[in-house]
Amino acid sequence: MKLFVLGAGASKAYPNSFSGLRMPIARDFFKTFNKMKNLTESSWVLVGPIINALQKLKGVASYDPFKDEFDIEEIHSLIEKKLFESVHKKNFEESLLFSQAYSGLIFLFSTVVNDISNGPTSLPHENLVEIIDAEDVVITFNWDTLLDRALFESGKWCFENGYFVKPRAIFNNGWQKLDSSKYNSKQPLLLKMHGSANWLTGYYTMNLQTHQFEFRHNMEPDTFFVYQHSDKPYACYDGRWEKVYEPFSYGYYPPNLEEGYLKITEGHTGIILTPRSALHAPKGSGDNSGLPSMPVIIPPVKYKTYEFFGNLFDQIWDKAGKSIQQADMIIFIGYSFPSTDKKSKEIFIKSMMKRNNIPKINIIDPAPDRIKDFLIYEVGIPENMITIHKDYFSENFDLKKLI
Repeated sequence: MKLFVLGAGASKAYPNSFSGLRMPIARDFFKTFNKMKNLTESSWVLVGPIINALQKLKGVASYDPFKDEFDIEEIHSLIEKKLFESVHKKNFEESLLFSQAYSGLIFLFSTVVNDISNGPTSLPHENLVEIIDAEDVVITFNWDTLLDRALFESGKWCFENGYFVKPRAIFNNGWQKLDSSKYNSKQPLLLKMHGSANWLTGYYTMNLQTHQFEFRHNMEPDTFFVYQHSDKPYACYDGRWEKVYEPFSYGYYPPNLEEGYLKITEGHTGIILTPRSALHAPKGSGDNSGLPSMPVIIPPVKYKTYEFFGNLFDQIWDKAGKSIQQADMIIFIGYSFPSTDKKSKEIFIKSMMKRNNIPKINIIDPAPDRIKDFLIYEVGIPENMITIHKDYFSENFDLKKLI
């Protein structure tokens, strides 16, 4: 069995986005976002709370808030830290500000990923799918859907069990239940360790009475839905549907859910308010029925709250650990164990310690020293078991030489 481990370098390989841009990494996220005029000039992209937080924390000007040099991991982690501090101090005003900024960054992060994924199917990922067999496993720390789409269109993979965890429903021109006839026990697994831009759940936010993040629906926290495609308008928040995107990507607002309802604390009355103005956030002309949704992603922050989604990520990470133990060959593509991914380092070290043999290792990376040193000095892989391909993952890279 082959195990593929994908990081940001694998997503950078996609050259054909309609945006003309490549997928950003942490340190060039805002530089990339600033080039996306369809987002920076849209009144439906809600950046107000993020700008207010950056003014308070970084002293930025309101007309130039997103500095090219800002690192999304540093910014999101800082806002997370200030959110926890304000909650601990029971500072209502700051809790509200940083809660809205934290959630706003999740939407901003997802829409950049979605917008750049919008284009023809990725040829580098199609080439990768050619060497992925039914018994193989892919671990990805990316939120984009480039590989999801390539796997699906190859016919090798289906939603019913391709993610290992089971979604509640699939959106394909409307919400559809899973088709049990498509269940395939012999297909590769795609383990999305930090969630996915096309995974959706009911909207969640900070409860300023309990000072806890809470779902605004009545479903179990590990419930998630998957967006596949829509070639027509769908119901979304305030009717703000924008346009048709290519499969596996959508605009700023994902489709509303048909299941679940707004959770109201006993003894309270629920009121839904939609802040808007003709200038800053005009109402959309589309349908707004259903429950507003948001992406299921673990954002790039220092303290990752996997447990918020129940046992969803426990299942994924447990399967990943078992796959590390069982793999005959492990192929790293553009992943180098960044400092904020302590959990990924731990799972590789612990899983390798449970093995009674050493797998073959292939590394595709133009700057492989960090991952090579980690595997040798912290995981204990002998250097002679590691083959390094000091190159970028691209449509021209000969993947067949790996196997």
